[in-house]
Amino acid sequence: MSGAKYDAFGTANGSFVIAGGATLRPYYYYKVEDCDVQIVWLIDINAQKGPNIVGRDLFVMCSDINGLLDECVYDNTKHYPLTTDEREELYEQNCISDINSAGGCFGKILNDNWEMKY
Repeated sequence: MSGAKYDAFGTANGSFVIAGGATLRPYYYYKVEDCDVQIVWLIDINAQKGPNIVGRDLFVMCSDINGLLDECVYDNTKHYPLTTDEREELYEQNCISDINSAGGCFGKILNDNWEMKY
């Protein structure tokens, strides 16, 4: 997690602001070949307040066709729900790396019982 600011939405088209002030945007629909169908969600916790730091107030997560929220995975060998180890691996490869990716951050929060311990 580099701490860099990031403009994930690019546009407000298709975004929803909920009562608590967070912005939700269904980013795109994704189907892993012969596996899970998922909707990729961009979540901005503090909406227009900024600074939109990936893994702190800006997240990406996926929901499957049953509404299960989990870390996004684009690998046809993985299925929802992901294991603790699979989420941890995504966290280490993406969220805490310098690639400025929100991938893995949400899964780490799930693993840590909905607490941000990083």
